Amino acid sequence: MAHWRYGALGVALLGLAVGACSPLQALDTLVPETTYREVRNLTYGDGERQKLDLYLPLQRDNATPVVVFFYGGSWKSGERRNYRFVGEALASRGIVTVVPDYRLYPENRYPAFLQDSAAAVAWVKRQIAAYGGDPSRVFLAGHSAGAYNAAMLAVDPQYLNAAIGGSAGICGVISMAGPIGVNLQDYKSTRPIFSHAVDAESTRPVMHVKPGGPSFLLMHGQADSTVYPINTEMFEAALRQSGNTVEVEYIPGIGHYRIIAGLADPLENRVVPFPIADRIATFVRAQGHCPS
Repeated sequence: MAHWRYGALGVALLGLAVGACSPLQALDTLVPETTYREVRNLTYGDGERQKLDLYLPLQRDNATPVVVFFYGGSWKSGERRNYRFVGEALASRGIVTVVPDYRLYPENRYPAFLQDSAAAVAWVKRQIAAYGGDPSRVFLAGHSAGAYNAAMLAVDPQYLNAAIGGSAGICGVISMAGPIGVNLQDYKSTRPIFSHAVDAESTRPVMHVKPGGPSFLLMHGQADSTVYPINTEMFEAALRQSGNTVEVEYIPGIGHYRIIAGLADPLENRVVPFPIADRIATFVRAQGHCPS
């Protein structure tokens, strides 16, 4: 049984072309516009897709935590402008939220999207204080392929070390339905993106887990037939075996796309009978001392 599979609904909900208004754009039209302040089109690199948007709480100080959110799309699609609903969900709960774009296939392959993700985090570390965020309280989060980006940056330090020039000091990681356990060279949809990697095992986040990493919150719908929950189960087991702190939510009856749609203000506790945004905010607020 494959652990990575996209259907027609998944293609639509991950923001591929489905007409004048994608489901993600529709979500954005429904969320409030008065619960945060937005700063768009900031540049973190020289490339066309090396830009990011900020969603700022209305009340913030120099201790306001920061979440860098990486969207999904199988590393083939995605636009930061379609994730205002994520920014609103977290900013309205007192979290500075950063949504970057990153390079995609077929123009680019692994590890370009990891290098871009690391460069976005490096920008946050250098610049976020000017927007009221605390650079010592940075969290990484993502859904699907974006969860892979977040997890890999946290467990394989080479990308952040290269971008930052030293230790990144990540406080925690939130993975939502991430393909963070299996070998992505084994699946037709992702094989072209990863097939050139000489060591396939090195592309798996689960293989890089070691003691002393940041805290993790892993979330996965038990009905996910696109990225199967075995990915989160494998990663959870590796974290626990290594003595790392991990919290896990396996949500009954929820599939791959409802878990991210459940972050949207109009849909929370309706599409997903679980308070996803509140759970993320609780995890972020609970983290005390962050690594330097």
